[in-house]
Amino acid sequence: MPKLEEGWFAKRSTLVFLSLVAAYLLTRLIFIRSLPIFYDESIYIRWAQEALFGGRWLVSLSDGKPPLHVWWMVPFIKFFRDPLSAGRIASCFAGLLSFLGTVLIARDLKDTKLGALTGFFYVICPFCLWYDRIAITEGLLLALFVFAVFFAIRAANSSSPLYFVLTGVFFGLALLTKGTAQLLVLIIPFTFLFKEKIAWRGRGVLRWIAGVALSLLLGFAMYNALRISPLFGRIAEKTSRTTKTFSEVLSNPFDVFFTNFATILKTLWVFLTPPIFILSFAGLILGLARRWRPARLLCLWVVIVWVVESLIAKHWMFPTILPRFFLILVPPLLIAAGYFILDGFLYVRERSGEIIKVTRVVFTGVLALMVVAFPLYNVSAIVGSPSNAVLPEWIRFQYLEGWPAGIGVDEVINYLKKEISRGKITVGSNMPGIGLPTDALYIYFRDEKRMDILTFRFDASEIPMNVIRASRKMPAYIVFNMFSARNYPPSHWPVRVVRKFPKGEASPYALYLLKVVSP
Repeated sequence: MPKLEEGWFAKRSTLVFLSLVAAYLLTRLIFIRSLPIFYDESIYIRWAQEALFGGRWLVSLSDGKPPLHVWWMVPFIKFFRDPLSAGRIASCFAGLLSFLGTVLIARDLKDTKLGALTGFFYVICPFCLWYDRIAITEGLLLALFVFAVFFAIRAANSSSPLYFVLTGVFFGLALLTKGTAQLLVLIIPFTFLFKEKIAWRGRGVLRWIAGVALSLLLGFAMYNALRISPLFGRIAEKTSRTTKTFSEVLSNPFDVFFTNFATILKTLWVFLTPPIFILSFAGLILGLARRWRPARLLCLWVVIVWVVESLIAKHWMFPTILPRFFLILVPPLLIAAGYFILDGFLYVRERSGEIIKVTRVVFTGVLALMVVAFPLYNVSAIVGSPSNAVLPEWIRFQYLEGWPAGIGVDEVINYLKKEISRGKITVGSNMPGIGLPTDALYIYFRDEKRMDILTFRFDASEIPMNVIRASRKMPAYIVFNMFSARNYPPSHWPVRVVRKFPKGEASPYALYLLKVVSP
């Protein structure tokens, strides 16, 4: 536990910390299936099942994705019956590590009070909440990223070889999760900036350079163990589609920079919520103005991620950078928000001797309510009714209203379960590769002998003949996901609509459950 300070907080710091952990678990685990399954979730969960039940531990490399997130989900898939709940609970516990790591960094940069306040902001931050409840890579990546920085800070404070090794281990684990972890190469070397006194000469500098080199080499060595797989090269292929190379940045540095930069700004304003956003940047400015040395590290962390992501993130599938690519911006901003509250409160207390104590308490209470009211509202909406939450545009599109959203999937799965209880059926899916609706069918009917799953292209103009032939022998259905606003099931297909699930009141997208009428 953190070193205790004097006063009220010192006597109750353990209780405060445990209360924050309880609040974290409550907000992350309650109503964990309130959001429909997301396109990428179905992919990762199916990969985890294939690793667990089929021994395909490197299956994610087939799509150019490192495997650690899949491995992380495996024990949860084994323990919990519902695959979607299992994948999301895995992310909840990865998020708990992110929460703990962020608290520890804040404590090491200042004190236990900052750690506790940062933890509180983490709990009520919608940006963190969203990815702590979604079964995709970013939750685990953030946890490993944060602990790599934490151990680098510890190494800067003590020069202990153990902390350099731990930094390298967590850097390597982060690389095994997602390529975004390479941003640590630009952050780890500068973690010494938080120190009050910096030895710029002599053995101290050489020891630091050698330690950082050890950390980075160890991390890359762990990552390069994936070269044993013949699919390793697909990681580079995938990266080339999503990320600009160094030469591309040099030849055309600003083709996506300003769009990405503005998107990050707008997303942080909405997803952090305006009160936390304002406190975060006010904290960075105040820290620099007061020459609080850790502010330099926090600012560097924010600037590196913001600028580099703006420069390199390609618009390969959507016309903008997606929020999950810069989730790692959030921890330093939450720490800065906590710093502003603490330093601002001390400033007011020191200069309000002539103000009646009751007035000061009332003012503090009103200010606190203003800061937390909107984040708490948005957190409750995300937990209980995501469609009513205030969300960035591309979060709403991906998860609730666009083609990647799994609106209707639960209902389709339940309907098909009833149908197979009557006998064997065939189900067609208009996604021949990975993703919805195919992977959702596979994760829920993985070993089901009474169902044949046939896939075809999303833009097929004719209903596949194997589906037609199957419909002459047994009931046959098609799960049809619209992959564009005009991608309707063709009107001449011999099918009838069993159910249609619109993705939002104003959304042109829908999921269809069709029954084939044998010609």
